[in-house]
Amino acid sequence: YESNNFIYGRTNNPHDNSRIVGGSSGGEASIIAARASPVGIGSDIGGSIRMPAYFNGIYGLKPTGTVVPATGQYPIAKGDGLRYLTTGPLARHPDDLWNILKIIAGPDSEDEECKESSVLNNDPDSVDISKLEILIIEDISKSMPYLSSKLHQDIEDSMHEVIDYLVSEHNLSTRKINLNLRKTFDIWSSMINSAGSDSFRSLLTEGKRKILLIEFVKYCFGKSKYTLPALALAMIEFLPNLTKKRTQQFIEEGRKLKQQFEELFNENTIMIFPPHPIVAPKHDQPLFKPFNFIYTGLFNILELPSCQVPTSVDKNNIPLGVQVIAKHHHDHLTISIAKVLHKKYGCPIPKDIY
Repeated sequence: YESNNFIYGRTNNPHDNSRIVGGSSGGEASIIAARASPVGIGSDIGGSIRMPAYFNGIYGLKPTGTVVPATGQYPIAKGDGLRYLTTGPLARHPDDLWNILKIIAGPDSEDEECKESSVLNNDPDSVDISKLEILIIEDISKSMPYLSSKLHQDIEDSMHEVIDYLVSEHNLSTRKINLNLRKTFDIWSSMINSAGSDSFRSLLTEGKRKILLIEFVKYCFGKSKYTLPALALAMIEFLPNLTKKRTQQFIEEGRKLKQQFEELFNENTIMIFPPHPIVAPKHDQPLFKPFNFIYTGLFNILELPSCQVPTSVDKNNIPLGVQVIAKHHHDHLTISIAKVLHKKYGCPIPKDIY
């Protein structure tokens, strides 16, 4: 999830040039955070709207699955992948997220999975947030996959500060729950891999048969035309195919997890969840922690709406934030909370801009 290629080069975080902007919508998020563009559109199948929005300190919305058509994207997902891949807006103000969503939502006769939705029948400004209940997962770090980073204290503190503010100033109620999300990476990778889309490897090599290990050796000597993250993804994406029986088990567990979340949410429920376990990492560091994206990827396979909301900054002026998640087709609740939090926190300005 770093925006770096041999065509445009590396994109730097406007808050700290030594840090990543995230991906795949990293350039979009960076230019918006740098005040050079007002809004943008990204795609998200594992957090590619929300992670860049978080790393760059702006807002990003992953709508409910199938609400926005994926028409025109390359590579385009297929089959079930069209429900997990979502197109959504990025901006410095939550009002802009909703305005853009109203423009891009709805079927276009090309994306076969995009359906008519009740999402736009609701209005974020009409929500009485005092009637909302916040779901809080207890001890999130112990609930997430072992290979992901431990939730940093600054991020956990920021999340609880947001919850305390919503409870004390806006009278929201809370409900603590326990969830075992240890297998979410296996579930995500199994469900994505079985969705029927073209493999990343075939797209990377343009359908040609290439031995990726040889390409990796060539990379070590500066001779490969592929970047290291691209080679790594192409080499690991077929792991689920090596254990097809286990893959089917994880797909079934994914269905059960989706049902479990559907039972947790009602018309007045939101969840506050970290967008990532750490702040924007230094360049190349994600190669050593490739599973951290599951903090956002989880909600793709659940097809739930999720809005990344910037809050404060850490001691190094690197943005912090939270995800606001709601029930299917209740995207307006995430925007409503984002607007309330915007009044308190605003949107962090990169220190070198003014």
